[in-house]
Amino acid sequence: MMREEARRTQVLISFVVLLISAGCSGSKAGKPASGDTSASESSAPAATSTATVPQACTLFTRSELEPFVGWKLDEGNPRDAQPGAFNCDFKTPAYSRQELPNPPLPKSVGFSSLTVNTHTADPKAFEDFRKTLGASAHDAPGIGDGAYFYGSDMLYVRVGNRGFSLRIYTDRDTDELSDADKALVRDVMMKIAKAGASKLT
Repeated sequence: MMREEARRTQVLISFVVLLISAGCSGSKAGKPASGDTSASESSAPAATSTATVPQACTLFTRSELEPFVGWKLDEGNPRDAQPGAFNCDFKTPAYSRQELPNPPLPKSVGFSSLTVNTHTADPKAFEDFRKTLGASAHDAPGIGDGAYFYGSDMLYVRVGNRGFSLRIYTDRDTDELSDADKALVRDVMMKIAKAGASKLT
């Protein structure tokens, strides 16, 4: 489990670094990302360093997220992030977990926290990174200008040249959850993502 946790954390860091470096490169639209000589030219607009990226702890409030997950949460806790990005952790209270009536994420999921990361998002880099994830990535249609899952517990979203990611943490690796509980996690993440994407349009 710890090995999988470290791998997913490293993937998230690599993803954010890729998007920020692409967005801040100042290259013209259609120019391949640095080091990518095989990419064909594209008419997609490139992100710029002037993109206004909301801080992760203000993209969503605690009171907005609680109905989505069905659990009481502490206020968002800002965490260290790569330059140009913001990270916020919303945890269940340490002393006791309090569920709301009919929680979308039942006790069997073992929900413990939700992390939000905001950053610039170069359209080409966003799609290129999806390809590097291979079979581990699954499209999440109908959200912003593009969205995809990485496994069952991470979701990346792009709206124009801004983006954010969501990650749900549980008491155990989400890959160990039942198929029904995995589906509930994905459904909740998509609903949160749609709400977040609407704020960036």
